[in-house]
Amino acid sequence: MCTIHVMVHCGALSRALELIRPGRVALAAALLASGGFSTNARADETYAVDFVSTAAAGGALNDDGDVAGSAFADDDCGPWCVAHKETVAWLEGERIVLPGLAGYTNLYVTGMNSHRWISGFAGSSSAKRAVVWKPTLSGYTLIDLGILPGSRTSIASGIDEVGRVVGWSTTVGPGGASNPFVWTESDGMLDLVSLGFPDDIPLAISPAGMVATEDYWYSLDNVGSVVLMRPPPQGFAVGILPTVVNDSGEQARFLLGEGEEVFLFRYHPNGTWQQLASTGTDRLGRFGLGSINSAGDVSGTIGGMALVAYGPDGTAKALPQLLSPAYPGSAVPAAGPMNENGQILAQVMIGHRGRLVKLTPAQPCGLRCMEVSTFVIQSEVVSDPADPGACTEGGLAYNATQVDLRVTSSRGFPLRGVSITGRFLDDYLTDEVVTAETNARGQARFNYIGRCGVGEVAFLVDDAAKSQWVFDRTAGTLAGGATPK
Repeated sequence: MCTIHVMVHCGALSRALELIRPGRVALAAALLASGGFSTNARADETYAVDFVSTAAAGGALNDDGDVAGSAFADDDCGPWCVAHKETVAWLEGERIVLPGLAGYTNLYVTGMNSHRWISGFAGSSSAKRAVVWKPTLSGYTLIDLGILPGSRTSIASGIDEVGRVVGWSTTVGPGGASNPFVWTESDGMLDLVSLGFPDDIPLAISPAGMVATEDYWYSLDNVGSVVLMRPPPQGFAVGILPTVVNDSGEQARFLLGEGEEVFLFRYHPNGTWQQLASTGTDRLGRFGLGSINSAGDVSGTIGGMALVAYGPDGTAKALPQLLSPAYPGSAVPAAGPMNENGQILAQVMIGHRGRLVKLTPAQPCGLRCMEVSTFVIQSEVVSDPADPGACTEGGLAYNATQVDLRVTSSRGFPLRGVSITGRFLDDYLTDEVVTAETNARGQARFNYIGRCGVGEVAFLVDDAAKSQWVFDRTAGTLAGGATPK
């Protein structure tokens, strides 16, 4: 039996990063240690984990906390089959599978507004089609946005609050040109050039319809608003690289430096460029942008490390350093959009696997505070009597996992009658939600019987509730894992 006292043993960040992306540890460590990211986090910049899904990737987050992206479906076969991927929306805890487009295999999400309309595209590298998912009373319906005349493919890069979608449609033939479009439910797909806007690919759109292209930015509401961007700093070049824009025209962009490296910059509406991280990554590395909100806060990823840069002129900070210490050893390899409430869609390592979560700003508690002060997880493999030491499909071997928690006041007094909600996770698709109530000694126990051969079994505390008490997610221990022995 393996016993881990998580409150004492906190796994090293470098070890977690090795599990995320072999070969990228040195770069991520350099970002943390060499000044590539700022390390002077403010005291109020602490994030707690709100779980969304296991084995999933996020593509969009709106201001209400709704999420859209992709996730592997649990086919109830553990490590003995390959799970199929679905494109889904998570609305107030409900998982809704988004419909596909006939004749196209893959689906991708690019944006989501507060009315829960979702933009994206279907297809592969050779054939793509811009789509929108429109919410209905029972789920979603897919709208094929079509293509511009003479084109063969189309891609939607985003959607604004009134349902306008921008993107581009590529013409037929070798070296075909990409023509920018705007789509609305009432007018369909229109060529932006015919409306007086630049012949330049829309890379991003803000909630109010501010569009950023490779060389321009403008408002869809005013054809006279087109502004040519100032040249980038010497030694850098603008390209069709990840870009985000807010309603004031403030942008975050990756610029191409010498040696095929990309670097993160903020572009202010007055035409000035600000480099947000001194360390870049090669174009084949893991990098991307989530969003830039109205405050100028930027979220994204460089070299397999999640970051946030607070507006109006803050530089990049490594999100693992801002994660609450209640999640010991949890790396944050990727960050997506940030909404106006400060939530960041991200991947966080809980156990050996990245989980799709919303990182929610969490303030330290002031009065009548309670915390999970003790967290012990232990797990063992119970063998099949007919086949000792083996884990086979259809066999009788299983994992038995036990978690013991103790909830106390911030001064260490045990609290009785605290309702705790948590979940068991493994390296595959297990997501088993459980609840328990603390006894007179403040203790609660959770037991889980699951498949063998699924790697480490982890446990995440989602919530703790007791009348007139405040659950402090900036203290104690809320996550940990054990490899069954």
